[in-house]
Amino acid sequence: MLNNEIEKHKTDLGKVALVLLGFAILFLGTGFVLSTTSDVTKGNYQLNDSIGPLEVTSDYTVYNIDVQGYLEDKSWLYLELVLQNSQKEYLFSFGKELWRESGYDSDGAWSESESHFSQKITIPKKGTYFLAITGGSSTNRGSMKVNITEQAASALPHMWIGVLLLIIGIILNEIKNRTLLSMAGYERKEH
Repeated sequence: MLNNEIEKHKTDLGKVALVLLGFAILFLGTGFVLSTTSDVTKGNYQLNDSIGPLEVTSDYTVYNIDVQGYLEDKSWLYLELVLQNSQKEYLFSFGKELWRESGYDSDGAWSESESHFSQKITIPKKGTYFLAITGGSSTNRGSMKVNITEQAASALPHMWIGVLLLIIGIILNEIKNRTLLSMAGYERKEH
């Protein structure tokens, strides 16, 4: 009698696992949707150019900035992109050194380069912004292609929660059904 009462109020881990897996799929799907982007601007630029004005229409807007340097052989290009407000005052900056090398050694001709970088930034307040391109170059060309896209929102929180729910759901399902253990040859003992 007491066992029947306990069984009646016992949580069905299989159902809980199914609900968690459903929420995991929902969160992961939402994360993928939020990671979609739309083009803001793209073009070819030189050192000391300015990109903008960039009209940010909502707080905490996420942008992906992709930079491809046009490099001659045996050259380097240091880029620093400076985010400025509407009065062109410094807010923050980011950058990277791009380079291209080639030569010959005992194995023959070789070539190495690092000519691309990406940066994700979040602009916390809506308004008008500029992106100034500063830096230096081993040649006097210093040209690059810059592509700026706006991301729908940050997908990271949804992706992390989705993965966590997925792991918990799989663990609960395994506790309930012991599918992995039975595939490994272990028998389930009923109590």
